[in-house]
Amino acid sequence: MTYPGGDGMHYLTCRDIESGHEYWKQPIVGEVITAPIIESDNVYCACLDGTGYCFGALDGELIWKEAMLLTSSPLIYKDNIYASVREESDDKDEYGNIQYEGLGAISKRAGELTGDLIAKTKADYLRAEVNRKTAYAELQKSLDASVGFGSAPSSAKLEQGMTNLGVFSVSGIWAYQGSRAMVYKGDIIQARGNEIIRQVGDSEDNRWTYTYKGATDETRLLAPPAVAGEYLFTCTSDGYLLCLSINDGRELWKYKVGEPMRFQPALWKGRVYFTTDTGKLFCIDTKNPEVDGWMMWGGDSTHNKILE
Repeated sequence: MTYPGGDGMHYLTCRDIESGHEYWKQPIVGEVITAPIIESDNVYCACLDGTGYCFGALDGELIWKEAMLLTSSPLIYKDNIYASVREESDDKDEYGNIQYEGLGAISKRAGELTGDLIAKTKADYLRAEVNRKTAYAELQKSLDASVGFGSAPSSAKLEQGMTNLGVFSVSGIWAYQGSRAMVYKGDIIQARGNEIIRQVGDSEDNRWTYTYKGATDETRLLAPPAVAGEYLFTCTSDGYLLCLSINDGRELWKYKVGEPMRFQPALWKGRVYFTTDTGKLFCIDTKNPEVDGWMMWGGDSTHNKILE
């Protein structure tokens, strides 16, 4: 788990689940994007400012720390880490420097990018100046005020999220998922902006691309997908649960909720569980036993489920 300390630092800590006894803690530069990731004997995380970390899970030893403009929590697969990465262009428009995002393949041993960003595209959703003009910006103000954060504490380090992720509120940071990748039969799947892309391995080639045309002024419309059997599920910021074919990206059905959603759904024993921005919990019974096994964010308790 992570938490802000009283010394201006954040900390990643390992504790006993029964007693709360602290085994180790290590300083990190800020809040973690979504959650730490466990793979083998290591713990990986990405912070709001884009810094990536790798620690030993048993003793907390810092194995590497790299500033690389990460914009999602890492996924560890074979010898690499896969995460979305921001790249700032020298070109400018009325909002400032144009931002791009692509999939980064990072050596899990050294914490270094192994090449150029894969499938790099323009990413207005990473720009605070663009996001401030959306209806979601007003909702974030209301949500912050409702839990006593009308003025965010300095310990939240919102400036990190604003600069790297385009997010400028406490509720926005809590809800932020990014373009978090997942692996299905060796392919990498990401939701970016209004698209879900299934790439052939970690190449520039796509098996399919699904484009969602939502009724919203936001530029990030889709939550990271959850997959079970031959089905992919995602939630939308304009209030729909979508079910796609994992094989060709066809939209099979959608369910209207009517409230914005940003979190990855959970799948268990034929049912889909998902939440809204305002804290409502929904459950849909698909009556399909294949819809099972994705029980939490990231698929399981390591948050690094791989579907081979």
